[in-house]
Amino acid sequence: MTRILPLLILGCLAAIGFTAYSMLYGGGTDHIRVPVPKVVPAAEGPASEGPASKGTNPGDGAGGSGTANATATSGDDDTGAATNNATGAAEIAPSGASDPLATAVTKARRSHSANTAGKIVEQLQRHLKDRPEDRDGWRHLAAALLQKVVQRGHLLGMRPGRPVYSELPAEIAADLDAAQSALAKAGQLGDDSAEHHRLAAEIMSQRITGLSTALEWNGKIEAAITAAGERNADDPQLHLVLGVRKLMAPRFFGQDIAAALEHFHYVASARPDDERPAIFAAMAFYLTKKRLAAIEWLEKAVARNPHNLFAKVVLKRLRRGEKDPFGRNVTATEAAANKDK
Repeated sequence: MTRILPLLILGCLAAIGFTAYSMLYGGGTDHIRVPVPKVVPAAEGPASEGPASKGTNPGDGAGGSGTANATATSGDDDTGAATNNATGAAEIAPSGASDPLATAVTKARRSHSANTAGKIVEQLQRHLKDRPEDRDGWRHLAAALLQKVVQRGHLLGMRPGRPVYSELPAEIAADLDAAQSALAKAGQLGDDSAEHHRLAAEIMSQRITGLSTALEWNGKIEAAITAAGERNADDPQLHLVLGVRKLMAPRFFGQDIAAALEHFHYVASARPDDERPAIFAAMAFYLTKKRLAAIEWLEKAVARNPHNLFAKVVLKRLRRGEKDPFGRNVTATEAAANKDK
């Protein structure tokens, strides 16, 4: 009996561990594959010159030379290549769209200013006060609130397996609550779009602060991603979300850097004005000991959006060969030295 009891305890612990692994492992969305690039006939125009067109093997050093930003999983949109209005993880306007609300949220994302995002939230709230039945407007409000959350943490370092916050600040929790409420209102008005479900996944992802919250939210996040994929599996913003999940997952709980790079190559090619896939690709290359490739990707990120202070600071750290360039917060001195003149 004395021998049986320890074995039973070990068996219970193993079962608990396996259950936790199953709940944390992000493999439930592996069926959403990176789309195969379409070949454009010469008569119709030149082939894409985006990063992915010059090297599609995410595992080799040439990926960086041939060819990300939030400090968490959060997005925007202004240049997507998807159909059915699905180009923004936090903005929902396709390339060339005339929707001024979507354009405003995109501007907030690219400005990397929590103050700007807050003004866009107020603009949308005024709009919805006059037009409470505007379904897309409620979704835009949720996107703007998410941007407000993301911009507050823009200068925080990022490491795989480490949440942005160990405990949600009150103002962050309040904005996430408001974002979920706005998205729920859009759903009540009939919004069942790919961008609606993708945005839901991103908002929930921001609530993860450790193991217990990961266990609480991960299944719901995967369900939302699956729903988005069923509606538009080619959406570049969805693939940004998938890539970040594969990159930032703990090493033994679903991290797959090579698969993440495939997603980032696709997004970078589909969205040439979006710096975020380049930032996350740079981090992926750095984690696989390809520093020069990481530098090239960050150079592309800064060229795409010079307002991204995190990208500018990390690029300088990489060039100097500093340790943990992505994982450390941007200091006030670094931020001041890299602000736009």
